[in-house]
Amino acid sequence: MEVLPYCPGGLAGNIYLLRSEEGFLLVDAGLAPGKGLRSFLEKEGAFPLLAILLTHGHFDHMGGLLSLPKDVPLYLGEEDLPFLGDPRLNGTLLFGEEPLSLSWENALSPQDGEEARIGGILVRFLKVPYHTPGSLAFYLPEEGILFSGDALFRDGIGRSDLPGGEPRKEEGSLRKILSLPGETLVYPGHGKRTTVLRERQSLFPGWDGR
Repeated sequence: MEVLPYCPGGLAGNIYLLRSEEGFLLVDAGLAPGKGLRSFLEKEGAFPLLAILLTHGHFDHMGGLLSLPKDVPLYLGEEDLPFLGDPRLNGTLLFGEEPLSLSWENALSPQDGEEARIGGILVRFLKVPYHTPGSLAFYLPEEGILFSGDALFRDGIGRSDLPGGEPRKEEGSLRKILSLPGETLVYPGHGKRTTVLRERQSLFPGWDGR
């Protein structure tokens, strides 16, 4: 498996294209209108996509869905499904962006700890609410990789003061992520790649992750 990052910078969230022998998975979709995203995917020969995995429902991670086929299976936390059609929840109204409201034909909401093999890639879905109520992290145990969305960054964590944020769930969600093997590579929703061990030592000094 290969991770192909597409990171436009600025407000836009990081986008990751996963290439396996069986096809392509997309992790997050960035800002609307997503024309740059579609060009990137076409250049890589990623269509048809096998699945889209959204870490959460904020506009800077899902706006690019506007330029993608609506029949692709979309994995999104159940509690964040309303964000797709609600500009107040997805942040477009709050940040003065063009109001974003969309629906999806094939939306799937996995349970915490559920696993699925998609395109030959084993994905374990971890519920990590606090940034949004339905935030998910995607752990690939066979690859030693985690896509953390806005739950965990290099040298930081996501905010919990936006609509739907749940500050009281912050520590539990972070400990769930940071209990993974220390060598796990973390691809965050914004910024540079990191590891579980690096952020564990920063956030919970002295804790060994057990």
